[in-house]
Amino acid sequence: AGRTTPDLEIAMRPGAVVRPVHPSADAFRIERGADVAARDALERGMPGEAHVPPGAWTVVFLRGGFEVARREVTIAAGEQQLVSGG
Repeated sequence: AGRTTPDLEIAMRPGAVVRPVHPSADAFRIERGADVAARDALERGMPGEAHVPPGAWTVVFLRGGFEVARREVTIAAGEQQLVSGG
């Protein structure tokens, strides 16, 4: 604390938005391998929303904590994509 680092540069890329929707799932998780980028509840039939880094992701749809569907998605920086699980 109280020190500066003048030669430090941080390159940031714009994120992407995934909008998962499923007719009967009550939650979703967005993952890549063991990394989980987002998880949230879903209202039945209504899309959720998660901001993730661009790239390839797996959207896992859950009901009562159990997987009911999964979809692979590749999303570019700045893109929004609706992902239907059912």
